[in-house]
Amino acid sequence: MVADFAAAESAYIRMMTSAGYSVTQEDHNHHRLLELQSEVYGTVDHDLEFEEGRYESDFFGADRSIIGRVDRTPTLANNYPGKDNIESGKKVWIYPKKALISRSSPVSAGPSSSAEGDSTPPFDDHKDSPLHTRQAGPALLHITLNICDQPLPKTANPNGAPAPLQLYISTDSDNKSPDNDKNNYEVPITYGYGAISINVTSDVYLSVVVPEKSKQFEGKYSYELTGSTDNPYTTYVDDATMVLVDSDNGAALLSSEDATDTSMYGVFVHPQDDRTILGLSRSFCGLSNWARIKGNINDLSTGDVDTGLMLLGGSETKQQFYVKNLNGSSAYYGIMALNGTSTGSKLGAGNVGGGGKLWKPMNFTTKGSGNCAVIYNLTFCSDVAYAVPSNNTKYNQTELSNLYDNDAKDKYQNFSKSLNLALRCHYP
Repeated sequence: MVADFAAAESAYIRMMTSAGYSVTQEDHNHHRLLELQSEVYGTVDHDLEFEEGRYESDFFGADRSIIGRVDRTPTLANNYPGKDNIESGKKVWIYPKKALISRSSPVSAGPSSSAEGDSTPPFDDHKDSPLHTRQAGPALLHITLNICDQPLPKTANPNGAPAPLQLYISTDSDNKSPDNDKNNYEVPITYGYGAISINVTSDVYLSVVVPEKSKQFEGKYSYELTGSTDNPYTTYVDDATMVLVDSDNGAALLSSEDATDTSMYGVFVHPQDDRTILGLSRSFCGLSNWARIKGNINDLSTGDVDTGLMLLGGSETKQQFYVKNLNGSSAYYGIMALNGTSTGSKLGAGNVGGGGKLWKPMNFTTKGSGNCAVIYNLTFCSDVAYAVPSNNTKYNQTELSNLYDNDAKDKYQNFSKSLNLALRCHYP
């Protein structure tokens, strides 16, 4: 065992020597190399016990049963969510000081983070090692927590939603397990989402705590906890920026309120009489898991939403969502989402803002009568969309749209001809 470590150490020294670093006792970098060695291999005493919280190497030829396994606090990496399932107690995470030095993350996909695992990308000894790190001043760290799953109700009509998870933060090395009684920051979690931005210069310790459960619910929570020195990984905007254009008894046409040149937005739709998303309406991963209808949300779309661009009563292009397969005389929530970021980045770990963006839910109701149908995307009346009298046994949606659009076109042409004749009579 000692020989295996010595061989690994010799290989490490040869690697550093070939890279141009001196490893002699007289060299002023020697103590830094030892620090780097400790960072890579872990601190080793004569009994070969690894220092808790350090990287534990898998030495070639050394069996895991011989080395043993040391529990450690899982580490968050910049823009990589830490994920976990938890039923009781608390889980402590650390956002390390060395991650504060990097101010941006790669756009390419990084290592996945398992429920119990560490989300830290592979160690880069030429980028983040003690030989190359710069002295970092205070960094603004954006911390977000999204509840993805929550305990389920035992009865059909529970009183409200399960109590949310709790998040406590410590920047004090003497308090590596913050709780309700001792913490630097307590982050409110509202409808499945919590966020805070703090200036930090050292390791940050984060405790996710399960609240006391109501007897009306049972099961586990799952969540995503993310730190970023760029921007919040997930964002919630307390403003409903989607409107109802019109509806019939089986569909609704929704539109973004703001102008856009691309179909970059997605939508979540959920019936208001289904209480599944209560407590999750501000959580992107929560809605991804539990919303009944999803449209233009990467690979999560349910096939119930047709989306595109349209002009409605003006010159501004807006994104439309034609939501199908709805029930008549029913109330729904509509929640607009950003499918990635406004700069074109996609959803996913390692991307700045890759956790998604949500807006405040809006309410809409479908019509009860089946004698009307929404028409839109008309060729002639391109900036018109509304519900018109229909006969669904005779016309489908496309045929009905063409019927009204062509009728309007014919009447306009006749009116235009009459107007031209009148002008000629008046002005010979």
